[in-house]
Amino acid sequence: MKKGIRLFLDASVWIAAAGSRAGASALVLELCRLARTMAVSSRLVLLEVERNIRGKLREEALLRFYRDIASLELELIRT
Repeated sequence: MKKGIRLFLDASVWIAAAGSRAGASALVLELCRLARTMAVSSRLVLLEVERNIRGKLREEALLRFYRDIASLELELIRT
């Protein structure tokens, strides 16, 4: 597990990153992949994100969201 800064990623960060690779939310995920920054979220947030992406964005955004989760060392917390 990475040490250092822990960033809680709420639904808006995940959804924006899934919708656009050029925005600040995508940059936040990239920092979590590359730096000593730990991505933190919860199962409830991830379920909310999945539901919203399915309802509002294209299937490619949902696949990007799944790839983002898989590519991060993600700490899940209880909420």
